[in-house]
Amino acid sequence: TAQELRFFTTTHNILAATVATFSAPIVADILTDGLGWVTSIAVTDGGDYQRGQTSNGTPIGFSDVIVAIDAPSSGGNSATAYPTFSVKSVSVTAGGSGYSSPPTVTFDAPPAGGVRATGYAQISNGAVVAVIVTEPGSGYTSTPGITFANGGGSGTIYTIRHLSVSSVVVRNRGNGYDKAPAVSIYAEEIGNTTLCINAKAIASVESVPYFYAG
Repeated sequence: TAQELRFFTTTHNILAATVATFSAPIVADILTDGLGWVTSIAVTDGGDYQRGQTSNGTPIGFSDVIVAIDAPSSGGNSATAYPTFSVKSVSVTAGGSGYSSPPTVTFDAPPAGGVRATGYAQISNGAVVAVIVTEPGSGYTSTPGITFANGGGSGTIYTIRHLSVSSVVVRNRGNGYDKAPAVSIYAEEIGNTTLCINAKAIASVESVPYFYAG
């Protein structure tokens, strides 16, 4: 039996239908009532995320950083998202010894799609005294490790203490949005340490096609 499928779209509150006829039975669902879903979230201020990660520890994830997206005002499902990070600075907690020249500094790569951070070391009296970040990178989901190579020395210990939000990845677009929702990014407290972040972001919403099988 031929079945008729009507595709509805909304433009400036005008409902238009395109009709297609199929010779076989079909099944279709109503997605939303012509409202929208969150398609992307643009970071406007990466903030300052204060964490500590030393070279002899394991990478610290960012599960304590919350991306809160307002629910749709007219019903529907809230969008969800998670942040990725870039490196703002590296602190040297122990400079090591025996360096006759600055060692090369290599940051671990982020997951696919991100940009690897880069930097260089400064030495004084045979020890590393500073690591200067030249490219903060992007897309990190945990603090990257750093490798010091060459230069003749060893024993350098570092802390990646300051990071910033480089992007917000939409995990679930939600539905039912009639306008772009407000987005807030903040860090939960861990123990007695308050992790300042103050990042800002703006969401974009796209109209969702509404279709019905009749």
